Amino acid sequence: MALHTLEPKAFVRFLKFLRSPYIQEHRGILRLADFIEANRLETIGQEPLERSNLYCYIFENQIYDDLKLRHLLSDALRLLEEFVAVEKFYDDRHYLELNKLHYYKDKGLDKHFVGLERQMRADMLKNDVFGSEYMYYKKFLLERELNQYLADREGRKGKINVTNASQALDDFFILQKLRYGCMQANYGKVFSASFQLFLLEEILDFVASKDLSHQPLIMAYYQSLMMFKYPDDERYFFELKEVLHKDSPHFDQTHNVELFKFAQNYCIGKANMGKKTYLQELFDLFQTSLSHNIALVNGELSPSNFKNMVTVACHLGKFDWAQEFIGRYSAFLPEDQRNNSVTMNTALLYWSTRKLSDAARLLSRVEFDDPFYALDAKSLLLKIYFEQDEKEVLFSFCESFRMYLKRNKLVSKAHINSYNNLISFTVKLIKLKPEQREKFDKIKKDIQEIKLLNNKGWLIEQVQKMDKDYIRGPEPI
Repeated sequence: MALHTLEPKAFVRFLKFLRSPYIQEHRGILRLADFIEANRLETIGQEPLERSNLYCYIFENQIYDDLKLRHLLSDALRLLEEFVAVEKFYDDRHYLELNKLHYYKDKGLDKHFVGLERQMRADMLKNDVFGSEYMYYKKFLLERELNQYLADREGRKGKINVTNASQALDDFFILQKLRYGCMQANYGKVFSASFQLFLLEEILDFVASKDLSHQPLIMAYYQSLMMFKYPDDERYFFELKEVLHKDSPHFDQTHNVELFKFAQNYCIGKANMGKKTYLQELFDLFQTSLSHNIALVNGELSPSNFKNMVTVACHLGKFDWAQEFIGRYSAFLPEDQRNNSVTMNTALLYWSTRKLSDAARLLSRVEFDDPFYALDAKSLLLKIYFEQDEKEVLFSFCESFRMYLKRNKLVSKAHINSYNNLISFTVKLIKLKPEQREKFDKIKKDIQEIKLLNNKGWLIEQVQKMDKDYIRGPEPI
C-alpha cells in the first residue's frame, strides 16, 4: 500500500493532514485516521486484515457495504496523493517562492514582488555553479516572472526583461538537448541514420562557438556528446575528466552518476580496443566516484559497478586495493545480491592472484540464483580448469555448461552463442597436439575474427602462450 512508503515523521504529518479541517471534515476519514494511527502501518485493505472489521470501526456497526468502504479508501488515497504533492511543494523553497512571486505580480503587490525577486536572485547567485537542470529551469521561471512584471507595469518605458528570460530559456533548452543526446549516444543510437534529435547539430555548433566555461554542467554534457560522436579524438574525454575533477562536487547526484557513467563507458570501449592506458583512467574515475559518494545511488552500490571496480583493479595488479574494496563496500550492495556478488568477486580476485584452487573451491560451493552470476562463475571455472590442464574435469564441465546454456531461457540468444563459442574454442585448444600446426593456426585465426565470443581476450592470451610454449616450442639457445 502507498501508506508504507511514508517515513515515520511523514506518517505523523499525514495523520495531521487527514484531520485538518482546512482539507475536509469527513467523519469517515477522521475515523480512518484514528484507525491508521492505532494500527500504525498495518496493511489496510489487504490480507490478513478483515475489511469488515475496518468497516465496523469506521461506520460503527452499520451493515457492511463494500462499495461504501471502497469509496472511502479511494478518498483516502486521493488525500495521500495530495499530501505527498504538498510535501514535495514545501520541500522546494524556490518553487514556493516562485508561486508567491506570481501572486504578488497578479495582485499588484509591487513592494513585495521587488523584495522577493531580489532575495531569490541573491540566493541563486550564492551558487556560482548551477549543478542541475532543475536550477536552470527555475532561473528561467524567475526571469519570465520579472519580464511579465516589467511588461505589465513599465513596458511603455521600454523596461522589459526579454533578453535575460530568453537567455535563461536557451541555457535550459541547450542543457536538456545535450543531455538527451548523451543518453541516446551512450546506447549508440543518436548518430545512426535511423535516429535523429532535431537541432542537436546546430546546438553543438552553437556551444562550440561560445565560451561557456562559466557553465560547467553544460560543458560536461557537450564534451560527453562530442566524446561519443568523435571517439578517436581523445581530447573530449580529457576535457570532460578535467570538468568532473573540478566541478562534480557542485553537480547534483543524478548528473554526476550519468556523466561518470559516460566517461567510464568511453574508457571501457578504449580498453577493449587494446588501449590499456585507459584501464588506469577507468580506475581513477572509479576512485573519484567512490571518494565523492557518486558511486552510491540511494545508499547502494550496484553489483555491476562493484564487479567492474574489482575487475579493473585486478587487471592493473592492484590486488590489495581490490581485497580492501570487497571488504569495505560489500555492505553497500543490495542485500538480495550481496552474497553472490561477494563470492563471485572474491573468486575473481583469487583467480587473478593465481590462487586457482581457492577460486575453484569457492565457486563450486555456491549455487548462483541469478543467471548472469552463474554464467560468470561457470566461465571462470572453465578458465581455471583449462589453466590447470585438468582435461578430464574440463571435458565433463564443458558438457554440463552446454546443458545449462541449452536450458536457460532468461539469457539472450547472443549471450548464449557467445558462451557456446567460448566452450567450443576451449575444448578445441585443449585437444590439440603439438604437431597439429595447421589446425592450431586455423583456430587462432577463427578466435581473432569471431565477434560473439565471451572472454575473447583471455582466449587470445592462451593461444599466444600455446604458440610459444606448446606448438612452436621454446626458442633455441
